[in-house]
Amino acid sequence: MKDINLLPKIEKQKKKGHFLFNFFLVMLLILLIIISGLSFLFSKTKKELAEKFDIIEKTNFDLNIYKDKLLFYKEFEKDVYYKSALNKTLIDNKINWSKKLYDLSECLPEKAYILNFNGRCDNLYSSIESVKNGGDIPKGKLLAFNIEGYANDYIEISKLVLGIKEISDISDPWIVSIKESEADNLKLLYYKVEVYWDLNDFIKDMEINKKSSPDNTDEIDIEEM
Repeated sequence: MKDINLLPKIEKQKKKGHFLFNFFLVMLLILLIIISGLSFLFSKTKKELAEKFDIIEKTNFDLNIYKDKLLFYKEFEKDVYYKSALNKTLIDNKINWSKKLYDLSECLPEKAYILNFNGRCDNLYSSIESVKNGGDIPKGKLLAFNIEGYANDYIEISKLVLGIKEISDISDPWIVSIKESEADNLKLLYYKVEVYWDLNDFIKDMEINKKSSPDNTDEIDIEEM
């Protein structure tokens, strides 16, 4: 038996066009859903990558600080041997720079590091020798060392200064200057600190040679009553 389609040709074309429209509409919706999903995934991936990049950037910054500290310690160790060779006198009061360096590293806050260190002890040795031979205690402060470096904020610098105060033979660390600076595209504080010797610690148990007159008798000043 043969089927006979009695619908007009125009009706057939309308149905065909309606079917194609619905088909393209469904495909468009599916495409929009896929694009939305991909956009969400890209956004999530971008956020995760940004967080990982921040962690890596912070890690690199911490590693650079640690590297600078190691380089500083290495250079300072060379300087210690050089200066110890120049200061052979007053063995009992010889400054152990390695110990001072260790103490300084112990009180160095986590978010601060030293860029430059300059130490001296010739002024201390000459003052000790002078007092030992009966001279007056020098007036003014005796510079022990000065340091320069960077810190994240003022609190870290304050922690450093308070820590330096606890180092033996040291007194009155003084913040010379603090100014905002930039290093590796990061805003930091560039600081300078001066530290002084505590001369009293060196001479408190010292035997002082009294000044004597030409006939080898001690000079005694007697005030007439």
